[in-house]
Order: sequence, then C-alpha cells, then structure tokens
Amino acid sequence: MDHSHKYETYLHFIEALEALKKMPQFPPLDSIESELLNEISLCWKKENSLLVNEAISIDKIGSRATLHARIKNLRKKGYVDFHNDIDGRKKIIKPTMLAMGYFSTLSHLLAEAVEKNMIRDQSRNRRSTDRVTGDSVAYAFN
Repeated sequence: MDHSHKYETYLHFIEALEALKKMPQFPPLDSIESELLNEISLCWKKENSLLVNEAISIDKIGSRATLHARIKNLRKKGYVDFHNDIDGRKKIIKPTMLAMGYFSTLSHLLAEAVEKNMIRDQSRNRRSTDRVTGDSVAYAFN
C-alpha cells in the first residue's frame, strides 16, 4: 500500500495554520511565544500552577531575559494573565479565554486536515479497486 501521500495531512494543517496567523482575533505569535504558550497551557491543563519565575526558567525555549520578554508579550496580546498566589507574593500564569479559543481553533483545523486526508484516501482506494482486474489480482498472488 502506498503511504507517500500521508504527509499531506500535515501539509494541509500547515496551510490552515498560515491562514490562522492572519486572523485578526488571534494576534500573531513568534515561535518562542507559541512554544511558551504551549508549555503554560500544558501546565494549566495538568492543574499545575506555573509561576512566572518557573516559566522564565524553561531554558529549553530560551534565556531568562528572552522568556521574560515573551511572557510580557503574551500578556499584552491577551493570551495569558497573572493571578496572585495565596499569600500574594508570587504570580501564577494562566492561559486566557483567547488562548483557549486559539487552541480550539487549532484543534478544529487539525481535525479538518485529517478529515480531508481520510476523504482523499477513500477516493484513492475506490479508484484503485475500480481498476483492479483479474490479471492484476492473479499477479499480486504469484
């Protein structure tokens, strides 16, 4: 079975992602902001509070200064907000409704790309089985 077209699902998603970047309701994110927002949101999903100090220590994404600047950008763009912890001395970063809407839209785009590829696969399978003759079936088993 030929799987060479399977990459198309991801390419459809990339095309849709480019369109998403142009949507006015979602301010554009650079690659560091995107990765940082992913980390913040994953911590939040796991019900782990992420403090600003912890977020700027994620050295796999960037330096402390870079991450501090990107957190400010994410807040300015409306993707994250700060909440004080119990004693008020530390700030917890949480994704906003805008961030949840952004991820929801990404999920929808990914599902659409998968669905498009499934429909294309079914169409290809139908065409290839329509062309199967007795000779080609016999050849396949010899």
